[in-house]
Amino acid sequence: MSSLVALNKEQNQVVRMVLQGLNVFFTGAAGTGKSMLLKVIMCELRSKYPEPEGVAVTASTGMAASNIGGHTLYSWGGILPAKEDVESIVKSIHHNSSVLSCWKNVQVLIIDEVSMVDGALFNRLHAIASKLRGKPGEPFGGIQLVVTGDFFQLPPVTKGGKEPFFAFESQAWKMSFHHSVNLAEVFQQNDTCTYNELYVLFVDLQLRKGFIQALNSLRVGKPSPDAIQLFTSLSRPIMRPVTPPRTSNTHKIAIEPGTIKKNIFPTELYPHRFAAAEANLR
Repeated sequence: MSSLVALNKEQNQVVRMVLQGLNVFFTGAAGTGKSMLLKVIMCELRSKYPEPEGVAVTASTGMAASNIGGHTLYSWGGILPAKEDVESIVKSIHHNSSVLSCWKNVQVLIIDEVSMVDGALFNRLHAIASKLRGKPGEPFGGIQLVVTGDFFQLPPVTKGGKEPFFAFESQAWKMSFHHSVNLAEVFQQNDTCTYNELYVLFVDLQLRKGFIQALNSLRVGKPSPDAIQLFTSLSRPIMRPVTPPRTSNTHKIAIEPGTIKKNIFPTELYPHRFAAAEANLR
């Protein structure tokens, strides 16, 4: 492989299966190298399929998509969240030449943070791909799938308090995936380091090891006594500001009498980062 990152046996197995053209789902707890492995896979696939639309890098949320330099599934696929009828979605895609081209030319679809992808959406994606590519007998119309995430983390968003319908419960998932890998080895990965840098990383790894184990015990809902003791030891007094926060002329914070207690002050919240950045510059 062209990557300079040292992979372990589990990770190399995933890369080999991906390069063989297999549909692969890989998961793992914190510190098992899912993010690093995904970056290696993206690099290898882009070398294999250099065409601009050959490899689609997507994620379930905007933040996750931004972290891997991709798009949300909705954005890439031209799917409106309000539309659930497959025929209507396919019709609208046919009127969008750029999105239609993406569906027809993609070789590999990467989906990160799959735990938040609703099972119904996963079924719709399969149906849409099959219709647009004219291959109803193949999962996702013949598109190779590389999917990752941790189903112990955030579930799909539901309405009305309904139980979540996970992607792995969908019929499309059962049709598509015959290869799943659970990364189990927890370790630190880095590119070539000097001796001093390597020593610092080793010390850091020893300090982090217990914390990662504690996090993983919470991941399965069974915190160990050591984990409980560790998290309890992290309790500390909150650092409070000694003066009220700065406000702008156009965005005043309404402070009602009696609301300021122990130097804790209300603040402004903005739905978009650019709005928060503008407020901070005033």
